[in-house]
Amino acid sequence: MLQMKKQFADSFEELKNLRTLVVTALLIAIAVVLGFFSVQLTENLKIGFSFIANELTAMLFGPVVGGIMGGVADIIKYLLKPTVYIQCDTRSSDLWCDAL
Repeated sequence: MLQMKKQFADSFEELKNLRTLVVTALLIAIAVVLGFFSVQLTENLKIGFSFIANELTAMLFGPVVGGIMGGVADIIKYLLKPTVYIQCDTRSSDLWCDAL
């Protein structure tokens, strides 16, 4: 438990680094572009590629930066290409996938 708390605290400290913010902004741009590309396998199954930038951010800078980046990228993708927006999906990916 203490290790996870330290990981979140270290990730929060990464937000004060200018290089972290610049790389995160570039990865948000990459995630938005990748959000427009997907493979439609069946009528109900579509595979997207924007998660690659989200997971890369979480691996590089920790769960706090990864979670913020994923939420911002999802909102920007929705503003550029309005589709059915599932807020629970954004929250669950921010809380669970990026924390691992």
